[in-house]
Amino acid sequence: MNTLKYIIRGIGDLPDYGPHPGTPLMVILPIIGAIAGLDNGLKGAIFGFSIFFLSFSPFYLMGAYARGKQSPDKATLKSNRKMSDPSTGIPRTNMPRWRITKYSSALLVHEGEICNEIYCASHDEAECLVDVLNELTCRAEKAESEIERLKDALESL
Repeated sequence: MNTLKYIIRGIGDLPDYGPHPGTPLMVILPIIGAIAGLDNGLKGAIFGFSIFFLSFSPFYLMGAYARGKQSPDKATLKSNRKMSDPSTGIPRTNMPRWRITKYSSALLVHEGEICNEIYCASHDEAECLVDVLNELTCRAEKAESEIERLKDALESL
């Protein structure tokens, strides 16, 4: 049952991976097979469609399963935002956070939506960039909270 859930989720548009890159091929290739089989009438078109579909769908579904299993679902993303990130120790707040994708890029995600993406040459470069950007975000949050504290102190005077 979980396998089917991962496949269905992987076929869709995932917050950290985007749409499944094989979807256009899974639509176009069986249609090409049907067109190729049209020489033999409707039976040939159905046969061509089914041969192409059955040939490529296992690879498509394996990719969808891998994407769905690796990508956190929306409930996990929401609950993770409430806790601190164990790898960096940066507390999760409503501020957007940078993280590394499978494809060695830095991804800015806010409330499950992709805000920005920076492509990097290597995974190490992406890790360094994410650390720096999250540290800057943390400093900005601390400065904002200090400003709020000072405003409250000024109002109480």
